[in-house]
Amino acid sequence: MTYNLSEDYDQLYELLCQGFTAVGFVDYSLYGNNVNTSRDVVKIHRYASFDIRVSARGIQYGGVDLYWKAIVSDEKPIFIRECRRMNLKFIQP
Repeated sequence: MTYNLSEDYDQLYELLCQGFTAVGFVDYSLYGNNVNTSRDVVKIHRYASFDIRVSARGIQYGGVDLYWKAIVSDEKPIFIRECRRMNLKFIQP
């Protein structure tokens, strides 16, 4: 089975703001470097303003949290930066 994977983070953000949940894939390393990276399937969901989580099985790989609300007025640029950091690709609806 094949999936159409996307890195259109603007589209993903709009889908999340409309209440949708997405499935995606992220890169991670247990050693904190780019040498031994692995991929994991993740759930991407926006629970509220400044509460976007990219997670799997209780592990949060990234997202946007309330910490940022005191620093910036717009969560979207932070979300896009996080997506790039994780090399997130999501299944195109």
